Amino acid sequence: MAGFRKQRTEPAAARALVVPYTARNALDNENNFSANGRARTELRLVVVRADGGAPEAHDQQRVTADVPNWLRVVLYYAGSNYGPRDQLPAEIHIPVRIDPASGRIVEVDVDQAATELAPYRDVAVKEWKETEAPLSDVRAAAGLPGEAVRAAKGLLGTWRGALSSLREDRSGAAPTASHSAEEIEQSRRTANVLKYHLADKPKQAAKVRASALQAAPMMVANVRGGSMSMTDFETWLQFQATSGAISAEEAEEWRRSALSPPGK
Repeated sequence: MAGFRKQRTEPAAARALVVPYTARNALDNENNFSANGRARTELRLVVVRADGGAPEAHDQQRVTADVPNWLRVVLYYAGSNYGPRDQLPAEIHIPVRIDPASGRIVEVDVDQAATELAPYRDVAVKEWKETEAPLSDVRAAAGLPGEAVRAAKGLLGTWRGALSSLREDRSGAAPTASHSAEEIEQSRRTANVLKYHLADKPKQAAKVRASALQAAPMMVANVRGGSMSMTDFETWLQFQATSGAISAEEAEEWRRSALSPPGK
């Protein structure tokens, strides 16, 4: 009949089981400077059956959504045998919207999922800070043998406190330094050891340098925006320069940039 239009079916609210140990960054570690930062995440989900029956493995759907880093950690480890699994639920269902005709998931309600899983945020943030936050330069160095391995792994502990200055809130208070004098000296010694190991390992040296070059502009932005202390940034700069990842000239350029007023 002329003028007939097919009625559009609106998506329906539903729940979906998150398959454990499958929530992964789709674009590598693309946004790792805040636990709240959202990154494109690949999820494997199973829509919960209306009759309450157990989910079937072959009913898995692959979905992508922009998920906060901390929430992805929860979705990744919950129900698995890895990470902080003992402090997370054995099974997680999250809100989604589906096409009623096909049963296909068309959207994940990320905000509602974050609200529901907020009780696990502290656990997830701690795990994220220790494994994914801005420490990629040290993690790359951890692939080196001997003393560099032990030194780099030991340094991870000293950097964990620094991550607290990357605040998620905007209270207006100036960020405070996170390192003690002892930790800063440990950082210097570790960088000095690393310098000699990198000298004859060009591939590893290139990885460490590439990581530093990628991280520096974001750290500068954090200092200028008030979410990272200049003292912590200075400790990071000294580590990079001492290890040879960046030159003294590059360190000075980023130092000046971080100290410049915002907008200049």
